[in-house]
Amino acid sequence: MNELPATQSLRCKLNLLLTKEQEEAVRRTALAYRNALNHASTVAFVGGKISQDMKLQRLVYQDLREWFGLPAQMACNVPRQVAAAYKTLWERAKSGAAHKAKG
Repeated sequence: MNELPATQSLRCKLNLLLTKEQEEAVRRTALAYRNALNHASTVAFVGGKISQDMKLQRLVYQDLREWFGLPAQMACNVPRQVAAAYKTLWERAKSGAAHKAKG
């Protein structure tokens, strides 16, 4: 029998020592990313709760770059993260419906 190797997670908490300018840049980037997530989520919801990341990326990529000023990597991560969230919600809804049907 083939056994899969155990996986291990490691979390680190960092305390960044930033200048005021760097702190403001990080704050602006985080705000832009959050707003981009909200925009992509709205597009996904209006589009029928899209859970396919490439489909969602085609719909929002240009907006994320132009409206929110995100760099390319972040603009690719946003639709992936939103699509994954919708996929998880769909799976939970299906699972809940199956449990309800069983009683």
